[in-house]
Amino acid sequence: ISRDEIDTLIAELQKNKKGHLRIPILLGYYAGLRIGEVLGLCWEDIDFEKRTMSIVRQVRPGRLHREPIFTTPKTPTSTRVICMNDALVEELRAWKKEQAEERLRMGTSYQLVYEVGKERHMKVLPAIDGKPGGAIEHHLICTRRYGLPVTRGILMYHLQKVNINFHSLRHTHATRLIEAGAKPVDVAARLGHADVSITQNLYSHDTEKMARETAALIDKVM
Repeated sequence: ISRDEIDTLIAELQKNKKGHLRIPILLGYYAGLRIGEVLGLCWEDIDFEKRTMSIVRQVRPGRLHREPIFTTPKTPTSTRVICMNDALVEELRAWKKEQAEERLRMGTSYQLVYEVGKERHMKVLPAIDGKPGGAIEHHLICTRRYGLPVTRGILMYHLQKVNINFHSLRHTHATRLIEAGAKPVDVAARLGHADVSITQNLYSHDTEKMARETAALIDKVM
């Protein structure tokens, strides 16, 4: 996915008052996160001073169409710390300010997200209702109007309208980094892969740039 395609998609979302979806899209594009990791990311996971984000949870669909569930990341190596690039840091700073202004404007009507019970269901309640007993409040980064969480279905729907799969953002992230000369072992660490061969086999498919650089080597080595 080219940067122009990303910019066009975000501009279209802004035009249709769906600008809040730019953040989950940019988290996939700039950080290579899985969709569940994006939906589970909270502000306490972001360290603006160190310019890092910690991946410590994900959100996955619940059974039988019940509330989504908070779980640990996909694999042990999926729990990781990612260094953020400048553009992503600035996007997150701006969004945090925008989100805080929305919460201030909505007051007690703003929707809060909780992790409830042993099964870790996601519960969304107005601020006025108070915290459920034993619940953990999560300050999600990816929210929409009124503080409601961005859902997997909403995100996938808007991406499918322009023929983009969310995993393609992660795929693009990894491939572009390797194409630019990043070490596969470092890219694997960003993606949360236990084995660097997984990264090389799945994401570093042969691009036109790589193919031309290989061809250029022939004159040097043959």
